[in-house]
Amino acid sequence: MDETLNQILSELKGLRTGLDGVRTDITDIRTDITDMRTDITDLQTDITDLKQGQKRIEDGQERLQKNLVASVGDYTEKIIDHFDDKTDVLNNRVFKVESEVKNLSRQQ
Repeated sequence: MDETLNQILSELKGLRTGLDGVRTDITDIRTDITDMRTDITDLQTDITDLKQGQKRIEDGQERLQKNLVASVGDYTEKIIDHFDDKTDVLNNRVFKVESEVKNLSRQQ
């Protein structure tokens, strides 16, 4: 009978050791889950930051495109004005030459 009791006691000790291992594993799993929750929160924060950065970049690109179009338009207007001025000067010179030619042809 003592031998049977010793076997039962030995089995119970083995079960207790196994349960202690399970408790340790559960504690480790809980720690891992807590760490994963922290990591997920950090990832969500990073994603939010990335989305905000992307929005700023898109807004900046839109402003840049508008500024570029406006600048090209302004530059084109300046070029046109320059050629208009040069054309006016040239037209005046041609008019003067034509007038002088007419005067000379009348005098002859």
